[in-house]
Amino acid sequence: MSSKTLQKFSGTAIQASIKAFAEGGMRRSVIVKIKEPVEAEWVVNPEIPHPAASLLKVPLVGALLKAGADGSVSLDESVRPDLLEQTCYPTVRAAFSGSTLTIAELAALAIITSDNAAASLVLKHLPPKHYFRFLADAGCDSTDAPQGFGDDCFGGLSRVRTTARDQLRILEHVWETSSLNSLCDWMSNNIRNSRLSARIDPPSIFAHKTGTLDGVAHDVGVLTTPVLRTFIVVLSSNEHDPVATSAEMADLGCDLMHSLAEFSS
Repeated sequence: MSSKTLQKFSGTAIQASIKAFAEGGMRRSVIVKIKEPVEAEWVVNPEIPHPAASLLKVPLVGALLKAGADGSVSLDESVRPDLLEQTCYPTVRAAFSGSTLTIAELAALAIITSDNAAASLVLKHLPPKHYFRFLADAGCDSTDAPQGFGDDCFGGLSRVRTTARDQLRILEHVWETSSLNSLCDWMSNNIRNSRLSARIDPPSIFAHKTGTLDGVAHDVGVLTTPVLRTFIVVLSSNEHDPVATSAEMADLGCDLMHSLAEFSS
């Protein structure tokens, strides 16, 4: 795409869409950043803090994979899924009886299905220094570490903060690091048809991770179309009706797809 094409595209529709979404809630942040074939960025409230929720599973799994790549931890250690912690939420624990999974496979499930019990075990397996090294490598300055993902940890998770700017840094680091290609694949296979991805149809792919707590609805990821790669970060907290917020995110995702199609035409 030529610089002339970029100059012709003002991005007004994108800025208007994300501004309207942000103004529809008490505390919302959005970043849309086209990475390929050219770079352009639109932002609203990129630095305000939000509870990080399950978005913390991305740097956790990323740190595990990087530690596995340099031999600091073993990704092949076997775990019996029936020994994972009990939870009142859906879990892969119920799908296995007596068989084993590796730490890497549990990490994949922590991303693809956002399984809390799997994420808790990965967290116990990974020395904290690797998690903080990942954040430093990504350039994060406003994201902390989770104490756990179990049912009794939700109160603590609500106090661990992140920002849209840090979430963009994490996404960019994941997509730029060859040892994290598996994480990109797992995010590409995350459960779709919800929030931003609800109206994104093939061949476009939104490789993403959601985050959910009381009053919190997040969705962050990388939208790849036949002609563009775009990083999208949407954080919302203090929401009165997160289900309605998720529907607004679906509308936003649809609007962004239309605007990006204009950009690439």
